[in-house]
Amino acid sequence: MPFDKTEYTEELAQLEVGSDTSESRAQTALYLVAAVLVTLWATSVALYGLPGLVLPALVMVPLMMVILVRLTRG
Repeated sequence: MPFDKTEYTEELAQLEVGSDTSESRAQTALYLVAAVLVTLWATSVALYGLPGLVLPALVMVPLMMVILVRLTRG
């Protein structure tokens, strides 16, 4: 028999389900936030065209400047 169900269930029993660490949850949350932001930006491009692409980028310039200054000052 090519598929042995008992062997499969034994392997599943050995896996640790629900062993999320706080780091993996934080990383997942970060990826979800990034995905939502990219989706919102793509939606603004679809609805408003070129201004929907350019205006969020222009808004991010001062934000990135603040981030860079904070990184260099410590």
